[in-house]
Amino acid sequence: MSQAGFTPIQLYYSTTAGLQPSASNMIVGELALNVTDKKLYARDNSGVFLLAQAGAVSLATNLAGGTLGSVPVQVAANTTSFLSPGTAGYVLQTNGPGVAPSWNPVVGYSGGTVTSVTGTGSANGLTLSGTVTGSGNITLGGAITGLSLTTQVSGTLPFANGGTNATTQQAAINSLTGTQTAGYYLRSDGTNASMSALLAADISGTVPVEHGGTNLASYTIGDILYASGSTTLAKLSDIAAGNVLLSGGVGAAPSYGKVNLTQHISGVLPIANGGTGNTGQQGAINALAGAATSGYYLRGNGTNVVMSAIDAGDVPTLNQNTTGTAAGLSATLAVSSGGTGATTQQAAINALAGATTSGQYLRGNGTNVVMSAIQAGDVPTLNQNTTGTAGSVATTNFTISQVGSKLVFKHGTTTIGSLDSSGNFIVTGNVTGYGTP
Repeated sequence: MSQAGFTPIQLYYSTTAGLQPSASNMIVGELALNVTDKKLYARDNSGVFLLAQAGAVSLATNLAGGTLGSVPVQVAANTTSFLSPGTAGYVLQTNGPGVAPSWNPVVGYSGGTVTSVTGTGSANGLTLSGTVTGSGNITLGGAITGLSLTTQVSGTLPFANGGTNATTQQAAINSLTGTQTAGYYLRSDGTNASMSALLAADISGTVPVEHGGTNLASYTIGDILYASGSTTLAKLSDIAAGNVLLSGGVGAAPSYGKVNLTQHISGVLPIANGGTGNTGQQGAINALAGAATSGYYLRGNGTNVVMSAIDAGDVPTLNQNTTGTAAGLSATLAVSSGGTGATTQQAAINALAGATTSGQYLRGNGTNVVMSAIQAGDVPTLNQNTTGTAGSVATTNFTISQVGSKLVFKHGTTTIGSLDSSGNFIVTGNVTGYGTP
């Protein structure tokens, strides 16, 4: 079981007992495992060979280079050679530390027959007992076979003798591969197999999806991967700036496009985020205008657009005949979109009104609503004749004159009321709307 968060390493393997991989199914330097036999194979330029076997040393492969009857001998540190067969009847004799052994005749040999030897133990039924009572050769009628490596051999076979110098499968493979480095693999350089990082030149083709890849070999800057099927991946190409990634719905591919304000948006955008906080035209203009006071208009004060009464100075010069009454002004404000481009109530109303100039109001010009001074034609006609100038408007019965900062309204000599610069109308007599006092 691989440790969580790490990618497991799995070799080319078989579970069929006795099956050895063929050279045609492996590349030079590749490893193959028979998990049933517990045998690890490798391939070199000559073919497939047994590299290691758990729990036993394989007798299936001989050391290369020797002739029939040769004996492997350690002739120097880490160097093994073959000692050619000696003269018949000679024995292998040690020549002391640091000196290779050699074939020599038995000391004191002068012919005859060895009738018995001393010894203990047995090998496949050959029992050694007694003492030598004569001279001669010991001749075995056959080869010693069936030597048990589990019960009749002790110790650990070192590298120098073709072993692994280890007693467990993991220790053996670690010992053979050398220094362990995280992320390294057993790799052949054409001469030797050693632990190495995986090189780009060692990889060809694309990694399929089922093995953790994308099965894609190239990308364009801006591409996004998405699942085009239960076992496939595809690329979504980038498009023009300003588009967003839109869901295609469950089981459908995503796509790029514009945000549809009627389908892709939910909720109401508050004033703090550039909206109006309302879903209707009237609620939107009320929210942006602030407190709604009867008789007040949206008026620019030079800095902000605020609800205010009409100032006397905002009324243009009246120099024409008028009829009717000045009951008030009215206008209809259209909302073409739900945004204001501002984050506060005051900034929002300023943004909608445009440039703010003191004494100007929001006025429809027949096409748009813009900031403008009140024009004479916007004031309803009075139902009598008037004469005079902007400073004083006189009619047959009524007069309007400027006294200080106020407009004074009189009927004959009787003062009816006055309008101050803040738009406050002070009534001093009885006034009946839409008629004559």
